Amino acid sequence: MIKGSQLAQRPQTPYAKKVPLEPHLSVEELYTRYRTSVKLVDRSHYQIIWLLASGYTPLAVAQVTGYSHIWIYQLAASTL
Repeated sequence: MIKGSQLAQRPQTPYAKKVPLEPHLSVEELYTRYRTSVKLVDRSHYQIIWLLASGYTPLAVAQVTGYSHIWIYQLAASTL
């Protein structure tokens, strides 16, 4: 599903920890919702949650999406 060149490499810093998420939706369902969302805000939120659920750290997701890692932590916390 994720191609090697599509995402930035995961940062190798000690503070780049994965965020635990409740499994409300599968990774595949998150990807589908990300790709089919019409509303731009929903689309970016699904992309962020999909990447986190796929195992990427908030810092890696921030590199890909352009959002700050703090906002990504906040979005992830709101899904718990």
